[in-house]
Amino acid sequence: MAPYQEEDIVSNALELISITSTWLLVRHQWLINTMRCLLTGENAQALEDLYEFERMIPKDLKLSEQLIERFTEIRVSLEAIWE
Repeated sequence: MAPYQEEDIVSNALELISITSTWLLVRHQWLINTMRCLLTGENAQALEDLYEFERMIPKDLKLSEQLIERFTEIRVSLEAIWE
């Protein structure tokens, strides 16, 4: 397998940042809606109904194992806080 080109690494990292931003925004909106529902007595949307991060990542996205491992640690930590 040929080594990654610098442009590929940057492009893939930017795509991961974009996906992460979308994922965080959706989770943030869920949290605000849940707080509103608690105050109004409405039923809140279940966290499980939101898109899972892994389903948002394109299959052809190539990142270093170290970056993926570190990102996964942070993602799991955030998910635990939301739950």
